[in-house]
Amino acid sequence: QIHAAWMLRKPTDQFQDVQMAGIVVGALLARGIIPDVAAVATLVSSAVRCGRADVLAPVYGMAGQMHGVAASTLVELAVLRNQLGVRYPRMHYDVLGTLVRSNDLQGALEVARAMRSQQMYHVLLKMWAAQGTHMSKTNTHGYTRRVQDIVQIIDDALNTVGERFLHSTHHLAITTILGAKHDSSCVRAAISVHQKLAPRLISPSLPAINQLMRAAIGANMGSSAFSLYRDIEARGEHDSAWHTSGTLMATLGEFLAQHEDMRSLVHLSTVVTRRHITAAPQFYTAVVCGLCTQPLHSDHHDLIRRVYGADAILRSMRKARVPRPTKALHAVMYAWAVLGRPLRAQHCFAHLPIGDLTEVAWGILMYAFVRQRNARGVLAVLAQARSWLQDTDNEPAVTPNVSSYLVNMSMQALVDRGDGRHAMILLDECLERFAESPTELSATHSDPITLTLVVRTLLASHRVTQAVHVYDDTIEQFGVHETPSLL
Repeated sequence: QIHAAWMLRKPTDQFQDVQMAGIVVGALLARGIIPDVAAVATLVSSAVRCGRADVLAPVYGMAGQMHGVAASTLVELAVLRNQLGVRYPRMHYDVLGTLVRSNDLQGALEVARAMRSQQMYHVLLKMWAAQGTHMSKTNTHGYTRRVQDIVQIIDDALNTVGERFLHSTHHLAITTILGAKHDSSCVRAAISVHQKLAPRLISPSLPAINQLMRAAIGANMGSSAFSLYRDIEARGEHDSAWHTSGTLMATLGEFLAQHEDMRSLVHLSTVVTRRHITAAPQFYTAVVCGLCTQPLHSDHHDLIRRVYGADAILRSMRKARVPRPTKALHAVMYAWAVLGRPLRAQHCFAHLPIGDLTEVAWGILMYAFVRQRNARGVLAVLAQARSWLQDTDNEPAVTPNVSSYLVNMSMQALVDRGDGRHAMILLDECLERFAESPTELSATHSDPITLTLVVRTLLASHRVTQAVHVYDDTIEQFGVHETPSLL
């Protein structure tokens, strides 16, 4: 014992002496003898300086070194490690750092397991994550192995530590797994870690959850992202999540809408409107616009069903006195216009705020009648738009060069009805009105769409010579490349 104490108190930096001291400590523990704190501290510091923390196996019970040791000795050894931590606060962390630098994860886990502290596991997680930051994103095998290591650290911590974990551990684990790659395998690993940690957290890291939801959406795993939201909603943290991630909820709503997950989408929208959660305007816009956008390979009836759903969301927002974004109202109006439902479009138009009435809104309403091939309705909208533009209260909303597409659509409706004569009369009338008042609906000879409608009208009246003359002038003035379809 005297010889062992001398070796421990006065070791050199030669690994042979430090290794021998570690062997002596193991022999003492096997005989039920606990070395004093100063001797073990000297051994630990010397091992760290040599970069060989593996010689500390007897101190931390690594690699099966504690077989055959009495239970009372193990208790005294645990007290000794705690005393080391109190007297030398950095010592155990230095041992962890040495093992991490040696890529000895199992040894580091055994040290953390011996200390039975969530702080030790957090430091180990942080060190191991930093050890892998140099890895290239293209090193798929190395990155996958690093993710597996992070999962192993979390699993070991959950099985060893009985106390609750801080949100910093949750944040570190999720962000480390998602740090370099957002492919489906990494997202699934991060979701697994979150689900394991969530019941043991004092409070979750909302930024980490936001990042995880974004990664899930980016990996085409929107249902998993919605499940994450339902999880934090069940824990009573949905309000703060919405306040910090309105744009994220907009992305989630848009994904659910595009993938026709109507049940999840309705739940998400209902939660927002009924609980008066302050969600970003982008959320409502994304949800409604996503529903009103017809996906590929979908039929007419499917679009009708989706637009009815968007209309229902707008109605629930109105009942809950939630401001409805103008873009969302325009999207529903346009969807009804495409479906040829002018009455539905008029209903949305009637709920537009006075300050949001623009030529775009009038154009969408007119297009609904164009799709229905209702020329009388088109001309009625044109007359209402003229009255609105002439109203002095709307002058600030009128630009000096108002586009002429309302006039063009009206001419289109008349031409399609075979009434080219009234189409030309309408054009002449608009030209005279615009010359008298700049707030009138504009019409100009230099608009190629207007000129195309004039050509169609002339051809319908069998005035081919004049039509060719207008066509040639249009090609020359605007430099349009002639194609067989134009000819």
